[in-house]
Amino acid sequence: MNIKKTLQERGERYGHISKHAMISQQWHKECVSPYIEYRSYATSECMMMIGHKIGRIVAGDHKYEDSYRDIIGYATLLYEDNKDTPLSLFYKNKRIENNTKLDFLIFCDIVGGINEKNNTNIFNFLYNIYTTARCNYDDMFLEILERSKKMYKKLFGDLK
Repeated sequence: MNIKKTLQERGERYGHISKHAMISQQWHKECVSPYIEYRSYATSECMMMIGHKIGRIVAGDHKYEDSYRDIIGYATLLYEDNKDTPLSLFYKNKRIENNTKLDFLIFCDIVGGINEKNNTNIFNFLYNIYTTARCNYDDMFLEILERSKKMYKKLFGDLK
């Protein structure tokens, strides 16, 4: 297989790189970077990869099962890495809750893909993951995992 064909196939599945990058980098800016000094490398990497998968969902094929399975996998790793350490010990005054719905509407709608009208379930799932990731409360990683499993079941059935 040549590289042009590979890039074409990936572009069809995951969307144009500029749209995907815009979403992934915005996620990184808002949900990873502000907290990086407070998190383990594993936690930061998992949060970054969840953003990467969200970028694929928003910019590309939002019904591609593997992207959701990957989010569940990274959310599981997040939970396992953090289940014994209350986040409130690290974050203290790092809560960012202002304008999250507006920010998220811009976050998704700017690429013209997912919005409340054409994909309500997926929009709500992504919005809940986004707002959870920005708030940094003690059970946030467990909530990301549970919301991911619930959305997967709604779209594809039981997780195997």
